[in-house]
Amino acid sequence: MPKKLAVVISGAVSLGSYEAGVMYEVLEAIARHNEKATSDDERIEIDVITGASAGGMTACILAQHLICGDQSLPNSPSLQDSYNNALPNKTSLREPYNNPLYNVWVKEVDITKLLDVAVSEQKFSLLQTKVVEEIGERYLQDKPKMNEKHPAAAPQIYVGIAMSNLSGFNFSISTDYAGSSGEQTEGETKGTEKFSYTRYKDQFFCIASRDESGDATLVEIDRETKRDPETHQSIIQWDTFGDKSRDTTWRELREVGLSSGAFPFAFKARKIKRFGGLGKRGDRIGEYIYTDGGVFENEPIGMAKTLVENIDQPGSSSNRYYLYIAPGLRELSKNPFTQKKDADFLVIGTALLNSIFQQSRFQDWVMEDMDAPVFSITADDFKLIGDVFSAFGGFLEEKFRAYDYNIGRERARYELSDPAATSQLKDLIKVEVDDMPPIEWEVSCKIGGKNVKNWEEARIKLGELAQPRSKEGKALDLENYQPAERDQFAELRELMKEVSVETQNKIIQQLNLRLESLIDLASEYLMRHHQAGDDSSAPNILSQVKLGTIKKVGIPLIKGALMWAFKFWLERTILPQK
Repeated sequence: MPKKLAVVISGAVSLGSYEAGVMYEVLEAIARHNEKATSDDERIEIDVITGASAGGMTACILAQHLICGDQSLPNSPSLQDSYNNALPNKTSLREPYNNPLYNVWVKEVDITKLLDVAVSEQKFSLLQTKVVEEIGERYLQDKPKMNEKHPAAAPQIYVGIAMSNLSGFNFSISTDYAGSSGEQTEGETKGTEKFSYTRYKDQFFCIASRDESGDATLVEIDRETKRDPETHQSIIQWDTFGDKSRDTTWRELREVGLSSGAFPFAFKARKIKRFGGLGKRGDRIGEYIYTDGGVFENEPIGMAKTLVENIDQPGSSSNRYYLYIAPGLRELSKNPFTQKKDADFLVIGTALLNSIFQQSRFQDWVMEDMDAPVFSITADDFKLIGDVFSAFGGFLEEKFRAYDYNIGRERARYELSDPAATSQLKDLIKVEVDDMPPIEWEVSCKIGGKNVKNWEEARIKLGELAQPRSKEGKALDLENYQPAERDQFAELRELMKEVSVETQNKIIQQLNLRLESLIDLASEYLMRHHQAGDDSSAPNILSQVKLGTIKKVGIPLIKGALMWAFKFWLERTILPQK
């Protein structure tokens, strides 16, 4: 019986490039391990993948390419543009620098495309959602070709995606009491019929597999808790639901992945149709608005654990392993209330918001022991460029994302080979890393004004940009610095030195347009509110004059002043200073 591996991919924003590098290296290592295996017991198969946010998008893409095999890029006329022609027509998870994960997270999520948002759409998102949708269509296709499945793939892969349902759906709880006979008797008090809780944390589960004819099937599943009639213990049962003749489509999975990666405000929230579920989720039918899945479940280890408990037979934990991939390990959060002597209103308010946010992301599985070893591959502090500016820094340049991708490969390679590695992944996956595809530098670019053509040089020069800096732009001592000394705007200015002047100007221009759209949106709401107030009384000439003055003089003056101040601040805060 092969060893089973459940892969968990956390949220990461632009650091999806780092996770892509880790994932490629692990997949290639398992493929080579399996190719040399002399028995089925020696093989390793990935049978569970869970993800949140950027990790959710990666998990969905992996599910298709692991099960269906290599895919050619689609020939849709709508996608035949300059970047379509720039990429080879075939992608393979076995190729280090031409695979779906590298192409998605390194080559295609560029800031110049993401900033190109029509004025009419700027009130919905800061970045271009259509770009992400087209990338999704290219690498998670509606009708994939069936080729040989990846050597690391199990025949069935359980997929779990973290979601955040902004609409919410209600869980009704009946409180009727009618006695043991089921009928109300004299003297008994009948309780309230129902009350409800609204749930916003959501999840999507499905099974991707190949049927007997060789075609891929995708089936959405759900679980419900039932009581065993003999032992009276609660047990979790999984099954399909609703119209069982309806197959889940790859398009649905793509929509789920895109919604999980819809970082709030950066990308447009997505409206998704759900088809019910089991138990109290049976009423989850209709369209709901979804945003970033990492809001409530950024590290979906518990989701993987829940799936594993359904798959594995009792006593089979010796064959089960987990792999957790994230840019960094979660650390103990610091509550500002505990750091201050005097608890004024500001401290209490900040502490309250922090507590609510942290509690919303707390997962019940943390209170339980894991039933199998958990390997983790995370990066050292201040190693990743994409970590700058709240993990959005990687979007600025392809070379930044390529650097983080290669760091991901290096970190995975270290865990697969070095005796000092903490995860000891090498005890599970037996591979000679020296025989693995070399880590190379595939980006034609300049760093520090000089052409760089090899990875060693790029790693040294770009690695300096990931270091923490003071407000003056000086690199801080990693061993002795205080977090309060760090200034992310100073770090961003260092990154911007490596961004072309054309891109810098576009960033400033587009950010100004976003502010203008925000001012217009706020003005629209204020004027609507003012007019609604006037409608409640008889027309008044003075109020009409006042309204006209606000429209023609007040708002333009305020808008102009804010626009000038914002541009002034941007140029001195973000752009490198001469």
